[in-house]
Amino acid sequence: MKALNTGHEGSLGTAHANSAGDMVERLVSMVMMSGMELPVPVIRRQIAAGVEILVHLSRDSTGKRKVEEIAEITGMENGEVCLRKIFSRDGRGCLVRQNGLLREEKLRRLQERRASGKNRLQKL
Repeated sequence: MKALNTGHEGSLGTAHANSAGDMVERLVSMVMMSGMELPVPVIRRQIAAGVEILVHLSRDSTGKRKVEEIAEITGMENGEVCLRKIFSRDGRGCLVRQNGLLREEKLRRLQERRASGKNRLQKL
């Protein structure tokens, strides 16, 4: 969490949770287990400020990984981190768009990063 909130853009990480929503509380637990003595509301605010998108993966019956859902963190409300599902699996197992694309503000920031050459993923 320290690295995510230092003002440097472009962090990426992995962790285990049962859903994108569960990942928020998993991050809270991980910070608490690290020995940092921060109140839970402060940890949640740091997550909301430092994490933009959660991608939840699972394994199918063959062991192959697949995207289950993609959610955008949109901020805080009543002390809770707010998520907006962008994609999730339907009853047939197809990944479908739930709520359009990323919010306009986030799309604009990503476009600015790309125009300034800060999008390192293009070079991989």
